[in-house]
Amino acid sequence: MKQGLVPRIIGIFALYCVVLVGLVTLQFTKKTAFTVTVGSLVVSGNYGDADSAKNAAKTGEYSLTGPVSVFYKGMEFLLSDTAGLSSVSADKKVQPLRALSLKIKDGAVSLGLSDGNTVNFITQFSGGTELLRLISPLKGPVELRLPFRPMRSAHVVDETKGRFTIAAGETSYTFSGAPVDSVQRILRF
Repeated sequence: MKQGLVPRIIGIFALYCVVLVGLVTLQFTKKTAFTVTVGSLVVSGNYGDADSAKNAAKTGEYSLTGPVSVFYKGMEFLLSDTAGLSSVSADKKVQPLRALSLKIKDGAVSLGLSDGNTVNFITQFSGGTELLRLISPLKGPVELRLPFRPMRSAHVVDETKGRFTIAAGETSYTFSGAPVDSVQRILRF
């Protein structure tokens, strides 16, 4: 028995609508993406699961999945194994890392890494100037490599060994203290 052309078109259209609604529902039901502002820091990433945000109220610690970015004054610090976040052991073996947890306490952001180490982002004022301190208490003889990049609105103005200046609008920010690989855009701890 032959079906008419109009019922077939309506059937195919209905099938496409059902598939589209299913894909949209699948994509947006988890709601695990987050952006948190802590002082002058902005942290963006994905919770490990939808319940992580609920559990964090009790523990103060969020489980994470995927890449995490920390933004500060025209700079983006990338905490992702695909972006180059890694540790280097004493025998020069490079291990890619990723952020597994986020803890926010007293205006500081602490990110737990897949090798058990942490990276702490702390903003504080000294002499009327806001400073960003990056602290990573490392376990064992290890070097941590933290990738960074200037944001679109900023650019590198001056690069000297271990120090670089970023211009964002009419304001300049100087980053110093840690060995900086300005070619690969990596901070070394």
